[in-house]
Amino acid sequence: METIHKKANWKNLVQLIRATNPPKFLFGFSLFLSVLTTMAGLSIPLLASRLIDNFDLENLNTTVIVGIVTAFLIQAIAGGVSVYILARVGQHIIASLRERLWEKLLALPISYYDSHETGDSVSRMTNDTGVIKDLITDNFTGFVTGIISVSGAIIILFFLDWPLTLVMFSIIPIALLFLIPIGKKSAQISRSLQSKTANFSAHLTRVISEIRLVKASNAEEREYKSGKSGIHNLYQLGLKEGIIQAIMSPLVSSLIIVVLVLIIGFGGIRVSSGAMTAGELAAFFIYLFQIIMPLTQIVVFFTKFQKTIGATEKVIYILDLEEEDFTEGRRIEHNNELVLNGVTFGYDDSEKVLYDVSFTAKSGDVTAIVGPSGSGKTTLFSLIEQFYKPQQGEIRYGATKINEFSLMSWRKMLGYVSQESPIYAGSIVENLTYGLDEDIPEVNNWYRL
Repeated sequence: METIHKKANWKNLVQLIRATNPPKFLFGFSLFLSVLTTMAGLSIPLLASRLIDNFDLENLNTTVIVGIVTAFLIQAIAGGVSVYILARVGQHIIASLRERLWEKLLALPISYYDSHETGDSVSRMTNDTGVIKDLITDNFTGFVTGIISVSGAIIILFFLDWPLTLVMFSIIPIALLFLIPIGKKSAQISRSLQSKTANFSAHLTRVISEIRLVKASNAEEREYKSGKSGIHNLYQLGLKEGIIQAIMSPLVSSLIIVVLVLIIGFGGIRVSSGAMTAGELAAFFIYLFQIIMPLTQIVVFFTKFQKTIGATEKVIYILDLEEEDFTEGRRIEHNNELVLNGVTFGYDDSEKVLYDVSFTAKSGDVTAIVGPSGSGKTTLFSLIEQFYKPQQGEIRYGATKINEFSLMSWRKMLGYVSQESPIYAGSIVENLTYGLDEDIPEVNNWYRL
């Protein structure tokens, strides 16, 4: 299981996104259209209040009606275009991030894969990058336009009737006393759920990929219990998330009802006294809902933001790891003998797999390494491939230590067949020539036959 070495914050997220070189013009244009959509929406209640206060079937105010229709059209068209452009920007960012992450995973040393579950790496590539994409495409625009919409609506409400606005907002301090601690608890549960889901996915990947070993070892019951434990943990976290939602939803609904009752009661008094018109009261109600909906978007954004920060931590952890350098070093120009001199190696400090191994494999000769299972044959070849470095001793090719050659040049001259001999999807030729860039005419001729 991987360990996150440093906590991420919003600056890390911004740096991660900027590293993907997002299309800034399209992103800015999308935000402009979103703002235009919000401004058009804010103008509709004011136009509607004028239409209500001066309503006359025989003498309709066509200018106001045209203004309302125009505002609706701007809101619909600009909003639709903005959503599409932002979706393109988000897909560009996530594709670039996945390319960078995939390149990094391929360049990481074998020691990384020894200490990390395969499912963890797969989860970084798919789930965590998907979380970042969702924040950009689904939540960020709603957050920005929500702030503009709420701010604009509040300013207009104070101009419409500031006493009624103060009465409406008197409920906010009381609401915050409940919503802030619930929001913090929700963020903690979200992080735990994300982490447990990734661990469960990694466990499933490991078990299913080694299903032959599971069956040969009669370990079905053991793995069933282990998987059931993971499912139960996710179930418990899901229940906690459900409890938060069960508290949050009726609490928000109750607050909305209280605000509506206050507006209807005090607003009715203001209208009856002539302090405000019926049209202004109607506009007040519309602006109230234009505050409630964006506030919901803002709350959702911060919930998703906490989840995205957790995903960012895991992605940055991988991107910050030291990778293999394939090109640095000398090229191999001629055949030579392979010399192991006093090589000692262990996967950890407690036990050595190889101890003081020395031999010479001469060029042109056949050298076979024979030994019982677990004696270190695979480990020896892993050292020759430079998957690991000897803790003592050295491996030379001629008079040159093998770590002085570039990894690309060194591994290109080695033919490697693992114990399980995995086969990739494709033809036999593609499997036989896997990793070779150049054409092999003899193989191609046989393939045509």
